[in-house]
Amino acid sequence: MRKAVLGGVLALSISGAALVVERALAAPSESPEQILSALERSPIDGPITADTRVRVKRALQQAATYREKGDEARARLAEGLAQKLANLAQDQARTARIERATETSLRSAQDAGATVDRERALVEEALAQGGRLRAQLEGISAEKKREPERTATRVLSDVSDGGAPKAPKAVPAPTQPKAGRDGGAP
Repeated sequence: MRKAVLGGVLALSISGAALVVERALAAPSESPEQILSALERSPIDGPITADTRVRVKRALQQAATYREKGDEARARLAEGLAQKLANLAQDQARTARIERATETSLRSAQDAGATVDRERALVEEALAQGGRLRAQLEGISAEKKREPERTATRVLSDVSDGGAPKAPKAVPAPTQPKAGRDGGAP
């Protein structure tokens, strides 16, 4: 069970790493400004990428400043830096989402493991109870085999007296202990 959980976590980590590598190798499809506006609108990703977004804005301002001064080469370098930083911010947001999904999956797997353990204990308890009941039934059936079967609830009287019920025998009255003796008391 734990191997399956670790395998799932590893698979999520590998897929997340593959997305980051794919993003790094792909040509930029969105401008830094588009990426910034998407990240700023997200209430979950905004706080995570705040520092990187500040750096992107600063790089874009530097690019604008270099263009005003006529230094196109440095402006392109600053824009390239802004693009890399914007991609970094996107990757940070994506990584945070993958980490949240991984944590959720891990919790779910742990809950499933705990459920399996509880159910296994219940099954073992039911099997043990079944064994105890089987032993009791075997004991009862063995006891019945040892006893003769009773066909009547009343003891029949002699056939010679016609089946008339007999009077119960008189029980002798208890005798009084003799004076001076303790009657066997300690």
